[in-house]
Amino acid sequence: MGAHADEAEIALDLRVRSRSTGSYAIPRLPMPEDEHEIGHNDMIYRLAVLGKAARYSVWIGKNEQTESYRRTEFKNLSLTTFPIQKSRLSDKQYRRIIQIDVIWFDGMGRPQFAFEVENTPVIIPALDRFKFLLDLDSDVAGKLVIVAPSWARSKVHDELMHSTYVGAPLYMENKVKYVYYPALVMAYESAASAESPDIVKEILAILRDPRLLD
Repeated sequence: MGAHADEAEIALDLRVRSRSTGSYAIPRLPMPEDEHEIGHNDMIYRLAVLGKAARYSVWIGKNEQTESYRRTEFKNLSLTTFPIQKSRLSDKQYRRIIQIDVIWFDGMGRPQFAFEVENTPVIIPALDRFKFLLDLDSDVAGKLVIVAPSWARSKVHDELMHSTYVGAPLYMENKVKYVYYPALVMAYESAASAESPDIVKEILAILRDPRLLD
């Protein structure tokens, strides 16, 4: 009964907040007691909801669209069509970029934030996908975000700093940021509790710069 009660409460909260604010609602979620309870799909759901509440168009990676969280299918949170014209991309670019876990697009179809959720310290495939997005739109530099468990922070950092993506010619250490699971959970909770949350400000406040972690 507990799980069904939680889901009913979330649905009710979503309806009430939608009526009262006229904007995309941020449903309240139970706070995890331990970081190890937080999964990949939990983070994707929170990122997608925050993006929609911030009035971005949200793309969820093609593989992740087959997944769900708390009975919400990710394909129903995502754009149905990728907003960048395929004619602007090579086949390789297109295949890589559409697999990025979550991208927030503005009304002109320009990427504003991109997120890769990693449950392990292996982040090279994520950096590869980010590189292809940067090739398309360099303005997204600094808002390419690796979302990882806090217990993996040193290994994630080592993976980046010892990769070929650091230094010339890519300098990804200048373009990628980190966010750790507990910080994102707290930012989500803060936004869900606020009457008029500034979601972009909340996200920018929790980004961590790899260059400051050595």
